[in-house]
Amino acid sequence: MLAFLLKSVPPKRRLRAAAIFLLGLFVLSLFLVDLDAEEELGAPGLRDNPGTAAKTRMSETAASSGPSPLPDFAKGKLATGFKFKVFVYEEDLPRDLYGALRRDARCSNEYSGLEALLPSMIKGLDVYTPYGENADYYVVPVMTECFLKRKLMMGKDFNWAVKDLNSLFEQTLDEIQSSYPHWSRTEGRDHIFVFPSERGPSLLNQANLQRIRKSIFLTGATSYKPLVFEPWKDVVLPTYRWPDKANATSPQGAVEEQAAGEREVLVHFRGAVPGLEDKQPSGLTYQLQRALDGSDLEDREFVFGDLDEDCADLDCVRGEMRRSVFCLCPGGDFEGWSLRLYNAIAAGCIPVILSNKAELPFAQLLDYSRFSVKVAEEDAGRLPEILKGLGRTKIQNKQKELRLVAPRFSWDYASRDASGEAVYAEASALNSLLEILHVKLRFMRNSPYNFWIKEDNA
Repeated sequence: MLAFLLKSVPPKRRLRAAAIFLLGLFVLSLFLVDLDAEEELGAPGLRDNPGTAAKTRMSETAASSGPSPLPDFAKGKLATGFKFKVFVYEEDLPRDLYGALRRDARCSNEYSGLEALLPSMIKGLDVYTPYGENADYYVVPVMTECFLKRKLMMGKDFNWAVKDLNSLFEQTLDEIQSSYPHWSRTEGRDHIFVFPSERGPSLLNQANLQRIRKSIFLTGATSYKPLVFEPWKDVVLPTYRWPDKANATSPQGAVEEQAAGEREVLVHFRGAVPGLEDKQPSGLTYQLQRALDGSDLEDREFVFGDLDEDCADLDCVRGEMRRSVFCLCPGGDFEGWSLRLYNAIAAGCIPVILSNKAELPFAQLLDYSRFSVKVAEEDAGRLPEILKGLGRTKIQNKQKELRLVAPRFSWDYASRDASGEAVYAEASALNSLLEILHVKLRFMRNSPYNFWIKEDNA
């Protein structure tokens, strides 16, 4: 291109013209790099709110709140107080599995949007490092859910879309293992993959699952299944909850502070019911419906059934939850369980968890008995008796505790204070994740090469 342009320039001026052209390219490259940096700082989670409950100022003279005294960090990175470092792979990844999807708004707006948002969140924190040799963890930002949805929207057959996904995933692993030294040092045990839906990495074939079987999965899967979700190494995350229209200006996960007596609906459930396209083989919703219909709770209002003409969308359901004392959260298919649980928490509605095998988010950090009700599936028929036995004082205590822990399920990890300065929220889902990684790292550093080995052949 330069040679073509110089043909129209007199010979005596070509050297000067070439120098000006190259200088212009250099200035343009600096501008593009600056734009990329601005994009990182504008990662989702930074809201213009007047303040947060627990926060650390983003400055070189930050206050010493957080897990440890804060060192000096580069300007523009939110100070978390954690010492470990995280590297995010981006170069050389298949474009169709990350680069072409990361700016697609549909990928970040869905409940599985964490696979698009989490890498950007991390890159806005002081734990991020662009140097892989300095990192303790390595994030592989593949967007499996978004890739599949996009292919299906284009009319592609599901099986062919999954086949394409696995081919690109295999290319990703090949590139990481051949171009970087980090994987081979630990056989991928310090590598992190984000599989945000309840099916986790189950879209991957056995060959790909075997290759990443020792890595950490950040997932929405809640039940143990070999190679898909193993609680001894994987971490259950809350789904990314897009704010509803009624609370569009409120922080994600904001809780309405209503006392038990001010919530007119005692029990709430919206979902499939037997006889109405029910997809739960356990028949759990049928047992719950029968128990409620024949109970002495009928003098209190309760909502139980699928979506109907009066309440036909998620915004309406969230509104009902904000008026409810208890929200039933039975185990279900891929999307039903997680959304119902997290919407209930955000609405200040005490979750009634009916699942014998569920691994709950951040269970290492939170005492769920203080803000929820756990009912064994075989005791579903006793639900009215269990709820009635709680009493007003216990209910109010659970509601109070729920307001305290709700930010732990929110991905709003930062905001701006009254002066416009960015602040980091310790009470957030992102900080809870960092706490868990901090604990894992402590054991990793004090372990031999084969850490996290559950069995000899793991």
